[in-house]
Amino acid sequence: MSKILKLMISKYAIEEFDWMSFRITKENPLTYHHIKKEASGGERTLDNGAPLTRYAQDYLHLIERYNFKIYRRINRVLSEINMQGFPPTKAQLDKINGFLLEFEVRHYEQLKKRLGMGKYDKFNATLERMKIQEGKPKVKKKLKKQRKSAKRN
Repeated sequence: MSKILKLMISKYAIEEFDWMSFRITKENPLTYHHIKKEASGGERTLDNGAPLTRYAQDYLHLIERYNFKIYRRINRVLSEINMQGFPPTKAQLDKINGFLLEFEVRHYEQLKKRLGMGKYDKFNATLERMKIQEGKPKVKKKLKKQRKSAKRN
C-alpha cells in the first residue's frame, strides 16, 4: 500500500467502506483513484485522490465509458469530499448512490448483456439490491425522489 493511500486512510478515518460505499475486503482492497486523470496532468497527491476499492474503481471507469456525464458528477463529489478534509457526509454518500442508481437504471440491460450478471454482481449494483429489497416499481419512484433531492442541493 502506498504512503499516500495510508495517509488518506488515516486522515479520512476509512475503516469498512470507501467513498462510493463499497465494502473493503481482501478480495476488494482499497486503491488510489486520480480525480484529475494522470494522463491529463493529475498528480498522485493527497489533494487529487479518492480512496476507492478495486471494484469501485473498475465500476467508475465502466461508468466513464458508458455515461461520461455521470462519471464527471461522481468525480465532482469525490473532489468535494477531498477538499473538505473530512470523511464524506451522509448527503454526499447519498448523492453518489443516486448517481449510481441513475446510471444503473439507464444502462442496466446493456450492462447485463455485455458483462453477464455474474460479473456485474461484483460491483454490488445498487439497482439489483433495490430490486431485491423493495421490488421494481419502487426503484423508479426512489430514483425520481433522489433526482429532485440532488437538484435542490
